[in-house]
Amino acid sequence: MTSILYETHLCPDPDLPLLLHSCFIDSEVLPHWHTNIELLLIQTGQLLVTINDQEITAEPGDIIIIDSNCLHSMKTLTPHSTYRCLIIEHTFIAKFGLDYTHYHFKNKTTHVEISSLYKNMMKEFDTKSDFHKAILQGMSLQMIGLLHRYLAAEMVTNIKSGNTKIDIAKAGIDYIATHYHEPILIDNICNHVGVSKFHFCRVFKEVTNLTVNEFITHFRCTRAQLLLSQPNAVVSDCAIACGFNDASYFSKTYRKHFGYLPSEELKKDSY
Repeated sequence: MTSILYETHLCPDPDLPLLLHSCFIDSEVLPHWHTNIELLLIQTGQLLVTINDQEITAEPGDIIIIDSNCLHSMKTLTPHSTYRCLIIEHTFIAKFGLDYTHYHFKNKTTHVEISSLYKNMMKEFDTKSDFHKAILQGMSLQMIGLLHRYLAAEMVTNIKSGNTKIDIAKAGIDYIATHYHEPILIDNICNHVGVSKFHFCRVFKEVTNLTVNEFITHFRCTRAQLLLSQPNAVVSDCAIACGFNDASYFSKTYRKHFGYLPSEELKKDSY
């Protein structure tokens, strides 16, 4: 069985709850999924985007909306394609009552208002003018609001009503993403998901190719790496913020995960 790749999207700046990559593709992007919503603005070339079992052909100017927790892949239908990739953190949006993880949106649009907002977000993100973080926060809320207004197709059924392997793994990952800064017991995850410990651990490993504890460590270390990249970061503070209560254990775990100590992460930004 080919392992399905879960991507952990963590925005490096806590005051900027989004990513807005410039992307180039000359072949394909393998199937993967993530909790955060993803909006692709096609710039050049032609893409075939597969979301779950639906194939969508995307041309320049199209915006492709990839819902939370949907398996997706893509390949270029021309020698190469370029696009912008907007990812908005669900934890930020949920604070304002717009939790998009409970909705499916129409997957393709050229809506004038949405396209105009997307391009304005690109400009703010790229130029980084004064107050761009606050402006982009507002734009992120506006974008999700527009998706709800114009493109909402249906509400997602409660995850516990389904019992597929993907759903079980998604529910566990969502719990870890919410509680990573606290002590996490596998029993608590299983109670949240609603399945037995044996079944959950077996399914989680099959879907993610990691054990539950390996994934928790991966998530915590990845989050710590982002915190350590911030100005004036302190190793011990970052460790505690990510659920490591022992600085020595944190350093040992971080080095095993990334191949270098967390203190070396601080030095990267000093040059």
